[in-house]
Amino acid sequence: MDSEVPAGPDRLEFERRLAEVNLLRLRGNYTEAQALGDKLLAASPRDIMLILLMGEIARGRGDLNSAQQWFLMATEVDSADANAREHLRAVNAELHRSRQTESEQRLGLNNRPPNAILWAGLTILTVCGLIYAGFWFGNQKARPANGKVERIPIEVSLVVPQNQSNAANTPDRPVTQQPATGVTQTPEPTPRIDPVMVTADSQIERAIREKLPFADQFISAQYDPRTQLALLTFTAPETELRGRLTTIAAASLEALPDIQRVAIRLVRTREIVALGEMKRAEPGTEATVENYWEAAAPPN
Repeated sequence: MDSEVPAGPDRLEFERRLAEVNLLRLRGNYTEAQALGDKLLAASPRDIMLILLMGEIARGRGDLNSAQQWFLMATEVDSADANAREHLRAVNAELHRSRQTESEQRLGLNNRPPNAILWAGLTILTVCGLIYAGFWFGNQKARPANGKVERIPIEVSLVVPQNQSNAANTPDRPVTQQPATGVTQTPEPTPRIDPVMVTADSQIERAIREKLPFADQFISAQYDPRTQLALLTFTAPETELRGRLTTIAAASLEALPDIQRVAIRLVRTREIVALGEMKRAEPGTEATVENYWEAAAPPN
């Protein structure tokens, strides 16, 4: 899938500024590179080279989680791009190593000298050997002199109390624990998307670009054929997030007659700022946004 970028003289200017972002990154000026990259994203949110560059900036700053999100977005824009897949594979490997190191540090394994670990292993083997030897000698003493072990038949009966209710034999139902009074819990984005979502085909994306409002802010689309759910990602506006999300969701159901439910995701730079879903309404009724979630405003 080709990235949507300016053409002609505008394209040359875009590439010049893209090279400037990369130069700032190579010099270690990640803050300036991030700021300039955000401005270019507003003009071309689906340029895969820019998205990959933003991931490299996050990676250079040590923010591997954000880098993973950028590279994942690049694969959504163009699932066939080998460079995007390689970047995602590399950052996933780095995240795995980082989390493994953190786990070892919490367990204190990295602080133990090699000799201490060796002696601990030998001690465990010695204890296991002593236990096994005691068990073996105990069996030898219990064995009759003729060497034959008499087998004693054992009768097993199952008795079910007659007065016990059937409810006692059923598994316990999960108990929902309520948060303590005065404790504020940060809600997670909903709805939770099934992991079998696949990149949408060109027919869906073409309908989005031709019939949906704010098509210039469209980033990617995914589709689950089993549940007929489409997940659409757009660049978030500065204000009126719910209104923008509602407009896009209603237009999506109108433009895509085979889709029964849509989930709209609004993103700004590296973060999801709003998420909601809408399902096709029954005749004579009006569809509304459900499971709406919006990121909390940062403190002043």
